[in-house]
Amino acid sequence: MNATGMQVVTPPYSGSASETFFARFATCILVQVDADDIGGPLHASIVSQLQKDIRVTRVDAGSANHEWTMSDTMFPSSPRLGPDELLDGSDHFHSVRYSDSIMFDVHVPAKNQPKIHGETAAAEDYLAAWDGYTLLIMWRAESDALFAPAAAGQVAIDILRVATRGAGQELYVQACSPECTHLFVHKDMKVSVWTSGEFETAFTEQGVAPVEVRIQGVPIGLSLVEALHDEIKMPAAEFAEVKNTARRILDLEHAAREMAFKLIRHDYTSLKRSQESIRKRLGYAVADTWNSFRGRGRGKDAKIQIASLWLAMASIETLQQSFREADRHFLAAVSEYAIPELFETDIKGDEQSVGSIDPQFARAAVEHKSTRMDNRIIVLATMGGAIAGALIAAAVGGFFGLMGGA
Repeated sequence: MNATGMQVVTPPYSGSASETFFARFATCILVQVDADDIGGPLHASIVSQLQKDIRVTRVDAGSANHEWTMSDTMFPSSPRLGPDELLDGSDHFHSVRYSDSIMFDVHVPAKNQPKIHGETAAAEDYLAAWDGYTLLIMWRAESDALFAPAAAGQVAIDILRVATRGAGQELYVQACSPECTHLFVHKDMKVSVWTSGEFETAFTEQGVAPVEVRIQGVPIGLSLVEALHDEIKMPAAEFAEVKNTARRILDLEHAAREMAFKLIRHDYTSLKRSQESIRKRLGYAVADTWNSFRGRGRGKDAKIQIASLWLAMASIETLQQSFREADRHFLAAVSEYAIPELFETDIKGDEQSVGSIDPQFARAAVEHKSTRMDNRIIVLATMGGAIAGALIAAAVGGFFGLMGGA
C-alpha cells in the first residue's frame, strides 16, 4: 500500500527490464500573449522553433486536438511584486494547455549544460514531452544508480524558453518557490522499461529515494516519454493550479502584513510627535496641512492603507476558496493517475502555510486605526462645535449689547 492507503497493484511483468531511466518533471506554463492565437498556429510555431534549435535532434508534434486546448488565469510569484499589482491582479496571465504533448530529443554535452550548486549534469541525451503545462524529461541511467544529478535536464527548460520566445510567447516556470534554482519538482522517478506484454504502468513510493516506475509494452524512444507524460499530466496540471493559487495567497498575506505594519508605524509616529515641543508640533501641523492640500496628507495615506488591507483580506478569503476547490481536483486526479508522493515535497509546505493564515493581526490593525481616526474626527468635530458656539454666543452677546446701548 502507498502512503495514502491505496493498494498498489503490480502488473504481471514478463521477462526482465531492458533499460533504466531517470525522469523528472517541471511546471513550465505557456503564457498566452496573443489571445487570438492559442490553437493550431501557435502550436505549429513552437514546433517549428524547436526544430530550429541545434540542441534538438528530433521533434514529434503529437496529435493535439485543438478543440480541447485550454486556457486559464494564473499569477506570477515574485518577491519583487508590489502591493498594487497584487491587489488589482494586473499582473495575471492566461495559460495554454494542449490536449497532447509535443515530444522532442535533446543532445547537449554535459559541460555546456547549466550547473546546480556547482554540480554538472551527468547526462547528455534526453527524451522530453511538454503540453504547455508540464515538461517531463527522461535520460538513461545505470540500474544500480540511487539518485539523479540535480542539474540533469535543466537545459530542456532553456530550450523551451527559447522556442516559446521565438514563437512570440513567454514561458512561466513555477518552481517550488521563486528563489529556488532547481526548477523541477523535487521528487524524481526511476523508470524501468519492460518491453514485452501489453501496456501497463505501476508507481511505487520509495521513501527518500525516487519513486519507482515500471512501464511495460512501450518501445524506447519518444513513445516512452509520451506514455509516461500521459500518466502524470492530469495530476501535474492540477498540482500547477493548486501551487499557483497558494503562492498568490501567500504573496497577498505577506503584503497584508506589510500594510498592517505601516498602519502601526503611522500611529507610532503620531504618538512620538505628541511628545515633541510645541514648536515642533506646530511645524508638523503646518507640514501636514500643506501635504493635505497637495493630496499627500497622512490621513489620506492611512485611509488608503485601510482600504488596501480590506481588499487584501477579501482577496485572500476568495482565493482560499479557489485553493480548496483546486486541491479537491488535484486529489481526485492523483487518486487515478501516478501517486501523491510525486508532488508531496513541493506542495505540502504551501498547503500548510495557506491553512495556517490568520487574518486577525491585519483585521485588528485596521479596526484599531479606524477607531482612532473616528475618535479624532469626533474630537475635532466637538472642538469645532465648541469654538463655533463660543463665536456665535459672542456675536449674539455683542449684538444685544449694541441694541441695549441704542
